[in-house]
Amino acid sequence: MRTLRQTYLFSLSAAAMSLAATFASATDVLSQDEAGHVLTVTTSAGPQSVQIAAKEDLIGICEGCIITLENGQAVEAKADDLVFIVDGVLSIHED
Repeated sequence: MRTLRQTYLFSLSAAAMSLAATFASATDVLSQDEAGHVLTVTTSAGPQSVQIAAKEDLIGICEGCIITLENGQAVEAKADDLVFIVDGVLSIHED
């Protein structure tokens, strides 16, 4: 009986933690372009190059950062923002 109870409690705890992670704040980048791009994502840890393919979505890329396209255009995204790439232009939809 004790083992079954421990297993149940462990499973319940794991489910609660995964549900909490689902609602964590993060910035998503959604490409609507026919071509891929190289983004520079700058956080407090520094810049990082990230490739995004045509029509690809990058989910949870940062929790607030500066996103720069290879052409130099940049946007400052907050957690929960949706950043779109349309016709080679970045735009933000604030959640």
